[in-house]
Amino acid sequence: MTATRLGMAALGLVTLAGCVYVPLGTLSKVPTEALATAGNLAVTVKPQLAAGGYTVQAPDPSIVEPYKPTDVNHVVVQLYKVSNGAEVALVDAKGLPKLYDLAPASFSAPLTFSGLSPNTTYRFKAFAFKATGLSEADKISVDAGSSLEVALTNDQTPGVRTVPVQLMDKPFDGRVSPALDIASGSLTIEDEDILWEDPR
Repeated sequence: MTATRLGMAALGLVTLAGCVYVPLGTLSKVPTEALATAGNLAVTVKPQLAAGGYTVQAPDPSIVEPYKPTDVNHVVVQLYKVSNGAEVALVDAKGLPKLYDLAPASFSAPLTFSGLSPNTTYRFKAFAFKATGLSEADKISVDAGSSLEVALTNDQTPGVRTVPVQLMDKPFDGRVSPALDIASGSLTIEDEDILWEDPR
C-alpha cells in the first residue's frame, strides 16, 4: 500500500472515531441534533424527591393533600442537550432515548450519563409517575421544579449533582358532599334562620 493510501486510510479512521454509528435504516427516524456524540466526559446525577408544594388549583390549603415519595411508582431521568435556548432529547446509537427508569428501590441511586462532550450544556429532567407507564395523566411531578442544567467545559467531570423531583399537590375537584340530616321544624345555617314546615 502506498504512503498516500495509508494516509487516506488513517484519515478515515480518525473521522469515524468522532462519529456515532447509526444502524442502516434509522437515519430518517433520528434527528441529527439528537445524536449523542461520542464525547469523553460523564456526569453523575442523583434524583431527590420532594413532597408536593405546587398546587394544581387554588383550594383551601387545609383540604389539599400533597403527593409524597411513597405515592411514586417510578421515576424517569432523561438527558437533553440545550442549544440557543432550545432543548433536544438525546438518543443513543440505536435511536433510543438516553434515560434511566427507576423503581422505588433505586430512587436514590447515582446515575451516570457518559459520552458527553465539552463546551456543551446538558439538561437532566426528572418525571415522577404514580403508576406504571408514561401516561401524562399519571405524572405527579412538576416540570418547572424537576430539572438540572449542567454546562460542561474542556475535560471537566463534575461531582455527583442532585436532580430535584418536585411532586405536585393532589388536585381538588371543588365538589363536597357532606352528610345532611334535616329534621322537621327549623334549620339554622350560620347566622340565618330558615323556617321549614313539616308537610305531614
